[in-house]
Amino acid sequence: MNRQLALSVMVRLVDRLSGPIERLMGRVRALGALGGRIGDLTRRVGDLGTRIGAVGAIGAGLSFAAPLQAAAAYDAVVRDIGITADLTGEKLSAMIGTAGPAMEKLSFEVGQRSINLAKALQSLVSSGLDLPTAQGLMRTVGRVATAAGAEVMDVARASFSLSNSLRISVAEMETALAKLVTAGKLGRFEFKDMARELPELTAGIQKFGMSGMEAVTTLGAALQVVMYGTSSPSVAANNLSNLFQKFFGKETIENFKKEFDTDIIGTIQNATARGLNPFEAAMRKLFDKTGISAEEVKKVYDEAAAGGANQLEAFEKVRTHLERIGAAAKIQLVFGDKQALDAIIPFLANLDKYKEFKASIAMADTAIIARDLAGRMAGLTARIEVFAETAEQAMRRVGNAFSTNLAGLTWILQQVMTVVAWLDTAMPGSVDTVLSWGGSLLLAAAGLGLVGKAVGFVAAGIGVLVGLIGGPVVVGFAALAAAITGAAMAVYTYWEPIKGFFAGLWTSIETTFTSFGARIAAWWEGLIPDWARPLIRGAAAVVPGGGLVAAAASAAGPARDGPGPTAQKQEVGGKIVVQVDGPAKITSVTSDSRAVPIEADRGQMLWVP
Repeated sequence: MNRQLALSVMVRLVDRLSGPIERLMGRVRALGALGGRIGDLTRRVGDLGTRIGAVGAIGAGLSFAAPLQAAAAYDAVVRDIGITADLTGEKLSAMIGTAGPAMEKLSFEVGQRSINLAKALQSLVSSGLDLPTAQGLMRTVGRVATAAGAEVMDVARASFSLSNSLRISVAEMETALAKLVTAGKLGRFEFKDMARELPELTAGIQKFGMSGMEAVTTLGAALQVVMYGTSSPSVAANNLSNLFQKFFGKETIENFKKEFDTDIIGTIQNATARGLNPFEAAMRKLFDKTGISAEEVKKVYDEAAAGGANQLEAFEKVRTHLERIGAAAKIQLVFGDKQALDAIIPFLANLDKYKEFKASIAMADTAIIARDLAGRMAGLTARIEVFAETAEQAMRRVGNAFSTNLAGLTWILQQVMTVVAWLDTAMPGSVDTVLSWGGSLLLAAAGLGLVGKAVGFVAAGIGVLVGLIGGPVVVGFAALAAAITGAAMAVYTYWEPIKGFFAGLWTSIETTFTSFGARIAAWWEGLIPDWARPLIRGAAAVVPGGGLVAAAASAAGPARDGPGPTAQKQEVGGKIVVQVDGPAKITSVTSDSRAVPIEADRGQMLWVP
């Protein structure tokens, strides 16, 4: 395909044209030569297409966009941690430079994705923990999450609740979580569910003045026994939380005083002062004042279970018994609703279980975390996570390296879009005709690292189009091709060449674009009316250099008979006045013959050769 980019002034010329016009045409021919050199460059860039995108191709077809997005997503999370911690300037940069790699290193130790660890750290900081404390918790959070099969974010939030509400220190955190992991193995309320529900529960038990490991063991045991009254962990957690809150409600306090002449808050405070468990003291006082016998409730429950009832059915048997003896009504009278019964009844029926669970939980230590973590890390799931994390970190590394060139590449693309915007205004429809074929190809090729190859094909179509249109469009499309070429060369600089890697991919695309120039030429030919063809052929015989007139004459074909002006030579005189003061421009055009007017292309000149 002829790539020479030619420019010519579309006028009707005769022998008497003056010397200044000849000099103008000389400049036009010089611009045409420049266009030819640009066309040669685009062909060479096309040959480089298969060399571009080495890492993208090796990484199972990863595009530049994927590594950039991966790097940006991780940077955004880590950067948000520092900003939330009120770091700026060099301190923020230093924090990003240490916290990011630290989470990446930890990910391999605990078998979790580094971006999830970073998000968990961000959650701890945004919840109010200072950055050093939050960072100190992350190893424990990661280890426990993997060991228990829980979500990292849930464990992080549970850790904050234990720290904030129950005053568990960083040094004690793994032990506290180990106790809850042990509790999760004692019944149907698993640790992963506890981790999700702990924030609300720790706030409730704190009202009793409880903290430390005693509060942890109480929560773990209580959740398991309350779970006997329902099939849903979230419902059990809500029932227990409601009971915690109700003890301190104004109505409950007044009802205890009115119905039982009991200061329930005083009972709780007295137990705390004596070193007793205040929650257990409040429950004992409730059972005593309502006349409920734990032994009697347990007997009803056990009889129902022995008769084949499951836990929920046995629970309903106890509820029916308490309603029959009036105890249920007394509880409702004190607490104001029936929901309290949903926690109290399974607690009453399983007091022995509660004590047993609590003793087992109290004995647990971090050995259970180490053991379970080792078991998880030996499994296929953990190995897949480590493999995926390795690939993710490699992709981020590529994205971070490539991001250093984004400013330059962005500038190049902005210049391209500036030229495209001007062309769209100056020649409506021409940009759409070419870019409708080439635009999607360029975007797809950029993703595969084949920008240079696509430029070769698109520039070929552009070369045909601008050779036909002429005028300042030549300069605009030349700038477009040069800018895209520059982008391809910039990308190529940063990648190892792999010859022929994508050669087969382009076979079908080359076939499609081979006929692109022919389609453009046929389109142009259809625009030339019959009466104009003789005039165009005559102009082609006079004007040296070809350009638009030669291309149009070729499209016009042999002379045709028919109405309109004939192909006979007509003498015509006239002048074209060219002002050169800075950028050259045509100021006026005159013709001696009205039949053959001389018209100048008044398009913007972007460059003067």
